[in-house]
Amino acid sequence: MERGWEGFEQEFERIVPRSRADYEDVKRELLCEPIFRLKVHRRLAEGALGIKTADEIWEEIERDRAPGKPH
Repeated sequence: MERGWEGFEQEFERIVPRSRADYEDVKRELLCEPIFRLKVHRRLAEGALGIKTADEIWEEIERDRAPGKPH
């Protein structure tokens, strides 16, 4: 986290070398994980800054998961 995107790239390539046949698939799947989604970071920041309570954040998550809403 301290080294930003460049640090992520370096660590990823240390663990999953570009020569690996499924390099792109592995990276794509990893980047689809919730921790890399902007909405997750926004919610974490709002909680850390005291803008929203944990209960408010969970309510928002539940509303987003409501049937008929895209995930």
